[in-house]
Amino acid sequence: MSAAAPRPRFVTLGPGTNHDVVTRAYLAFHGLDAAHLRFVAEPDAAVAMIARGEADFLVLCSVHPDAMRITGQNFRRLYIVDTFISPSKTLAVLTRKGVAQPRVLGLFGPTRDYVDASRWEKVVEEKTGSIVTVGDRLLAGDYDSALVYLDYAERYPDRFDVTEVIGSPDDAWVVFGAERAFKDVLLASRESFVAGAVRAARGA
Repeated sequence: MSAAAPRPRFVTLGPGTNHDVVTRAYLAFHGLDAAHLRFVAEPDAAVAMIARGEADFLVLCSVHPDAMRITGQNFRRLYIVDTFISPSKTLAVLTRKGVAQPRVLGLFGPTRDYVDASRWEKVVEEKTGSIVTVGDRLLAGDYDSALVYLDYAERYPDRFDVTEVIGSPDDAWVVFGAERAFKDVLLASRESFVAGAVRAARGA
């Protein structure tokens, strides 16, 4: 009997984050239900895991605050091997019940432009961590309102009111690996949305 094929080992940020949800969707899309999925708090920990041979691939959102640094600092040993577009968990501004005039808004840095923050006297922008970090601080009472996942209101209906539903942005996601995938002029799909639009415009 031949040995079973090794299960690919993925790592991303989480759990309970957009990275968790989107990575699971990516694995399901490729039929990788048997893949190992591990979580870390920061991308550098994932890079170290790949360097030690403890993981094969890192899935990271392209707008994560560390994405540019991770790419630049590690480009000789960590390569972009895939990219994809995916919606994320629905975002919303939640306000603690009983706060009649919310003054302090908490949010994660990359989400700042999703909301008009001028309605609050003070904005606390978390530079590290994740949206989950902001959600935990909202639970702790550190903010009056916060831009977090809508499911916080669903999980804690007695704690929060929904001030505004932001929705789910379409983000670009990057998959890193230790083996370089790029081998030609460029690596792209002729089945992409743009390629289809070009063919349609040409009447193909």
